[in-house]
Amino acid sequence: MLICPKCRNEYRDGITVCADCGCQLVSEKEIVNKLPLTFGDEEELARLKEYLEYNGLKDLEIAYDEKEAVHELLINEKDKQKAAKLGTVYMQQEQVRQAEEAVRMQEEQERREAGKPQPQWFGMDTGESEEKKKDRQQAQPMRRSSQGYRNKSEQAAENRSSAWTLLIVGGLGMVALVLLLTGVLPLQLQGSNRYMIGGIMGAMFVIFIVMGFVSLKNSRQYAREADSENSLKSTMEKWCRENLEGDRVDASLQLSTAPEEEWYFRRVALLKAVLNRQFVNLDQDFLDHFVDDMYDTIFPEG
Repeated sequence: MLICPKCRNEYRDGITVCADCGCQLVSEKEIVNKLPLTFGDEEELARLKEYLEYNGLKDLEIAYDEKEAVHELLINEKDKQKAAKLGTVYMQQEQVRQAEEAVRMQEEQERREAGKPQPQWFGMDTGESEEKKKDRQQAQPMRRSSQGYRNKSEQAAENRSSAWTLLIVGGLGMVALVLLLTGVLPLQLQGSNRYMIGGIMGAMFVIFIVMGFVSLKNSRQYAREADSENSLKSTMEKWCRENLEGDRVDASLQLSTAPEEEWYFRRVALLKAVLNRQFVNLDQDFLDHFVDDMYDTIFPEG
């Protein structure tokens, strides 16, 4: 039995094209369970479809839902999680692209009107009234905390401290065990208990020493990575101070028309998308912590 992959009408053998929608019929085994990822403008969905296909997803289809009168992007059900993650990244990048395009258009218009050279990105006056600017500066959006993140320097210090603790405890324990078994210490053990307890304690102290050396090795590795991380952080901080101006970011996001409780999240999404594009292969936990630290520098009003 053949089935239309679009309307799912069934046809007898010998028919190859669906009479309702004109699609090529396929066998029941070839049918892929699809579900909608998102809906919207057909041209925008086509760009999203191209992006997802570039990142390895298959069986994508743009369909028109006649009941809801909207275009939908259908995906293979098994790709649901991956498509959702890629879709989030795409939307962040698209938001940045649209914001930058709006800024460039505004810059070009101002340049023509004023006869001035084109200003640097994120460097122009927003044109806000003083009253509106004052109201905006009084806004206190809800903040997300990144206190759970530990940088490489902290991890190196923590592993170094653990290493010396384990090595000292393990070393002193082995010395005490030798003194105990040789009878130097006044504690007397009889018969098989002497060797059983000695074996258990010896194994435990050896594990402490091994773990100590492992932690010491890890601390040295984290220390090397800390140098690279600190250098990257300094470079990113310098770039942010030279290229990201709070008023310009807010103008590109059109925050004056958005609820105040959304400001922080919109700002952070834009900063992360810009930094991910400027500095490739960033650790996202590091990026979250960096943006949280730089937020008050870029937006001193909070």
